[in-house]
Amino acid sequence: MAEAEVSSEEKSVVVRPVNYIQVAVETDGVTQKENIFKDLLKVENANEYRMMLKKCTHIHIGPKIEIHSDETKTRSLKKEEDERNEMFNSCCQILKTKYMTYFSYMRSFLWEGERNDFPLKDYFVELTVQKADLFGKNSGDKISLNEVFSIQQDGHQTILVTGDPGYGKSTLCKKVLYDWATTNYLKHFDLTFIVILRELGNKCVKDVILDNMHEHATTDSDLHLQYKRLNILVILDGFDEIVEKYKIIKFIREESFYISRRMTIVVTSRPQAAEDIREDMKMRFSIEGFSPEYQEKYIKLMFREDKRKATELSSVLKEIDFYRKMAECPLMLHMLCCLYHNGKMTEVETITDLYIRIFILVTERYVRKTNQQNKFKRGKYFVGENLLMKLGEVHFITSERLRNCFPNEEEYNFIIGLDILTLDSFSECDNIIRYKFVHRTFGEFLSALSMYVSFQSTNLCMFSPANSIIGMKFLFLLGFYQEEPLSERLLTYVEKEMFKP
Repeated sequence: MAEAEVSSEEKSVVVRPVNYIQVAVETDGVTQKENIFKDLLKVENANEYRMMLKKCTHIHIGPKIEIHSDETKTRSLKKEEDERNEMFNSCCQILKTKYMTYFSYMRSFLWEGERNDFPLKDYFVELTVQKADLFGKNSGDKISLNEVFSIQQDGHQTILVTGDPGYGKSTLCKKVLYDWATTNYLKHFDLTFIVILRELGNKCVKDVILDNMHEHATTDSDLHLQYKRLNILVILDGFDEIVEKYKIIKFIREESFYISRRMTIVVTSRPQAAEDIREDMKMRFSIEGFSPEYQEKYIKLMFREDKRKATELSSVLKEIDFYRKMAECPLMLHMLCCLYHNGKMTEVETITDLYIRIFILVTERYVRKTNQQNKFKRGKYFVGENLLMKLGEVHFITSERLRNCFPNEEEYNFIIGLDILTLDSFSECDNIIRYKFVHRTFGEFLSALSMYVSFQSTNLCMFSPANSIIGMKFLFLLGFYQEEPLSERLLTYVEKEMFKP
């Protein structure tokens, strides 16, 4: 009766017999898989089993502990930023120290005595800079050094500064770097670099700048992260003095963008040598010669401790037109100041006397600098006179002709080391460099000296059209004779070649 009262909610259950053999097989399979995973966890057996995982996004074997903290991430980022800032500050301070040390003085060309250099901050006279058009002609607008670099731009800026030899382009570059290290009007530039192009050698401009940066960066990634955002000033001094001009053009058009997105590039050059990059320059300026006002200002600075000498030399420039014209070139005015300081101007009676005094100081300066006393023969007027006369006989001065005229290495270095020659042009077709004198009157003086010695010689001397006596050369030649009667050979030459009936 009890069995009949079973609830209707109960369900029937089918009971099947157990297959003990199948249970044993499945249990053994699980045990084998467990052993395989245990072996996988052992490092020495980790590569003994091949596995293929498909469509897996996360795989984890063994214990795993993850701790997520925004504070830790922030500290890590701050540390990286501090390291980059330290790298930048180190680079910046090293550059400023260098500019304040090595670029704080103007080198004296002829000055004798204890004071061979002049503090830039005390003796620099701001050059007259004028805006120029695409072809280098002055537009008439004069502008100060502060104004040239005061324009801040987000992208690339290119500035061309042209000027004749001896007009102060390199001194201007020194002044800009010194001002960046010591004043505020250039503070919008985070870093400044200068590349003396005649010293570039086999390197490219980009490598020189990056080498300076790499010295203070721990990795390349640090360098790019830090410097890509900076506003950098790069000065390329002496475009006219480099043979491989394509390197500079490539840097301006391409490589500079690799270094920084914000960069101002300043290129200095003689006017005639800047044709290849003129169109790449967004701003163009030309350095003009010293006006009488600036001449007087420069003389007062040079003789600030002796006002009497300053007044006397200023009077000489006002009285003698040749001196005043000569003093338009800052380098030549500096020479006049040196001669006057050394008391040599009192001995000057002619223009020839003046240049004899200049070359005495130029040659003696080289001998002192290279410690080669008694190495070169002294002539009637100065050391190395025979070598300089030979230079005066060369009409078109090229690298090939210099090597032919001066095969002796010491003599060749003497001519180059006097700093009276500057690179004029380069011919790519025949790989020849052409030089010119840093001031045209130097060549005329040496040519006249060579003629004077030749006219005094008993040997027959024939003159080529290149050595024709015209202009300043004739005045120099007459100055060599002083109180001597003019030679018969000179009078014959003058009558035949210069003043025909």
